[in-house]
Amino acid sequence: MNPRYAIPILCLLFMAQALPWFTYRWVEDDSWYSSTGYTLFHEGQMRNGIFPQTELEGRADTKPIALPATLAVTFAALGVGPAQARIPEFLACMALVPIVYWIGKLLGGSPAVGLLAALLVSVDNMLFLAARIVRAEAFVSMFGLLAVLLYLLSRRRDSVMLAILSGLSLGLSFNYHVNGFGIAAGIGLLLLAEFRLSIWRSKRAWALVLASAATLIPFFVWVAGDPVRWQSFLQQYSRGSYLTLHDVIQIEASRYRDLLGIGNQRFHFLPFPLPLRLHIVLLTIVSMSVLAVKKRSLFWTLLALMVPCMALWTRLANPPARYFAVIAPYCALAAALAFYMIARPKWRTIFGCWCGLVVISEIAGNALLLRQARTADYVACTERLRSLIPQDARVYGVITFFMGLHDYTYCSLERTPPETAAQGLQATYMILNDRLLVHGSGFGKDDFKELRESANQFVRTNADLVGRVPDPFYGDLEVYRVRRSQVSGSAEGVILPGREETSTRVH
Repeated sequence: MNPRYAIPILCLLFMAQALPWFTYRWVEDDSWYSSTGYTLFHEGQMRNGIFPQTELEGRADTKPIALPATLAVTFAALGVGPAQARIPEFLACMALVPIVYWIGKLLGGSPAVGLLAALLVSVDNMLFLAARIVRAEAFVSMFGLLAVLLYLLSRRRDSVMLAILSGLSLGLSFNYHVNGFGIAAGIGLLLLAEFRLSIWRSKRAWALVLASAATLIPFFVWVAGDPVRWQSFLQQYSRGSYLTLHDVIQIEASRYRDLLGIGNQRFHFLPFPLPLRLHIVLLTIVSMSVLAVKKRSLFWTLLALMVPCMALWTRLANPPARYFAVIAPYCALAAALAFYMIARPKWRTIFGCWCGLVVISEIAGNALLLRQARTADYVACTERLRSLIPQDARVYGVITFFMGLHDYTYCSLERTPPETAAQGLQATYMILNDRLLVHGSGFGKDDFKELRESANQFVRTNADLVGRVPDPFYGDLEVYRVRRSQVSGSAEGVILPGREETSTRVH
């Protein structure tokens, strides 16, 4: 098939999967990042405006600055809302289709290789999820893959300018998230393999390294310019240093269970969980094995790009399988390259059928996720909340509902106990007993029990029930109006035990 027509068709295929019910199933991570982007747009400050000033993140948010900046620009151009916040992530994931096609064509020497890789990317479950949530994986994957493409082109053409562009794209990836440093390490390994001991004399190597390093200068100048930002930076980037070997094993086990489809399974046909994605993971393993036998150079190239990313995850305190979106394009490339390396017609047919099964099952998985998302109408839910809460209210609730109530004064309960919200922050309305507060953050632990009990005890004696908003996904929400006459004094903003641990998991 002519790539001129095939690539737009594959982009349309990705759109058909990712865009339906686009604003549905807005969750904690969406609002966590959006709140900083909104504060940057609204105030011109890099901080999380729904946290109290007693929290460092409420005074200075020192996570990589590119995602909040992207959201601020998007809000300024398109307005504020769930769809606007997710559009950049969707576009970044869709851009992977032509980029992975180009890389496949370069590495495999045939447009057919690129087209198969692009097809696999266009249906990938992890990229589908990355396109529908306000997180950094979409941008890290896209700019990291673009950096790899530009590096390969610079190597082929011996071009310093392309090496500079590769470095700038690489720098953008780790200005969105530290996961970009895994891709940087992978490209560094490719440079070492290319130049070996003479790397320090290579203009292209220096151009790539210096260009990527230069993109970090604005961030570090900004951080070093204020002691609060520096303190926030040290707190933000030291979390992984406290992980024990036991912690790392637990986090990685959780991540790979989710990758296999075990950890977050919605169907229970048998008394034990089924690894529903096992055939997808095995395709990557078998594909890499084929390349190791048939084309060792391609095997080492893809291994160098994947392994540093996976090794970096062991130093991060977050367990989501969503990080696999960063290496999903390389898995697709491995399968496409392996298919065209197999010489025997019989084995190629079997391998082709396996790839077809993966495509069909991933499309089915995305369709199932869309079906589940239909029960989580975020806009309708927050509209019902707005009908119960006056515009001038100061609202206290789970971070999830911030985007729907962005034009209110909003305080997130993740970092603030109810007494602090009512006394020190003058909260007048409270939204309680949502899915997060009642069931926990989704890792099999009731990690909001203490806060839930404290908040419900507080409203029993200090607030009146205004109304209920039952929702099949977000829970049986209860809206309370605080009796200001019964709330007095000031609060010091003491964070409840366990809240810091809970809050770090969403980044």
